[in-house]
Amino acid sequence: MKKIGFLLFFMLLASSLKAQSKKKYEIKSPQFGCTFEDGFFEANIIATQAKKVHRFQTHVYIQGCQVLSMPIEKVPQEWWALFPPTDIDDAGNTLIKAEKGIHYEVHLILP
Repeated sequence: MKKIGFLLFFMLLASSLKAQSKKKYEIKSPQFGCTFEDGFFEANIIATQAKKVHRFQTHVYIQGCQVLSMPIEKVPQEWWALFPPTDIDDAGNTLIKAEKGIHYEVHLILP
């Protein structure tokens, strides 16, 4: 009985040490070229459609260095359009091609 208890204790100890060593050497893949954490950022937006231009300020949601959403409730509905996730550069700028021929030029307001 002592041998089984000792063996069980040794196996638990070994598995515990193995789990600790995994955490110690865990490597996370870096996001190369991405300087923005996920979250909302204040931005200046220039929206264009044909020859019409509308400028406004809002917050954009960035995840994985892509602009995913842009709440624009205070802007006339004619400027509302869906768009695909769009990459943003390290300076905080991007050009989003949205539905209805609208282009959103995004410039993050950085500290």
